[in-house]
Amino acid sequence: PAAWFQRRVLEHRLVPSTLIQYRRFARVRHEGNNAMRLTIDRHIRSVAAFDWLVPASLDSNAVSLTDLEMVELKFDNMMPAAFRELMLKFNLTRSKFSKYRTSVLSTGRATNVRLVA
Repeated sequence: PAAWFQRRVLEHRLVPSTLIQYRRFARVRHEGNNAMRLTIDRHIRSVAAFDWLVPASLDSNAVSLTDLEMVELKFDNMMPAAFRELMLKFNLTRSKFSKYRTSVLSTGRATNVRLVA
């Protein structure tokens, strides 16, 4: 199944640009026909990558991408009441954050990346 990926890697000479490490807390629940998932990512760090070798842990050159914990709420249809309550209780607001984009910008590996407000 991974043969298509390997062909494209070789054909286009692709190499990783960044390695991202974080700790994730995740929960999944079903209410009727609505599946929902909550994840909380913390200790998000990255380093520039130049080959396919993945170290056991990031070295001291790792850059912290944020001091915040990132909460992600995913659901199929309407936002579940439990998520609305969670957002109200902890005063959560919607925002966009890309671990990959932030990593390539902070490690200097960005090429042709354009920031959009």
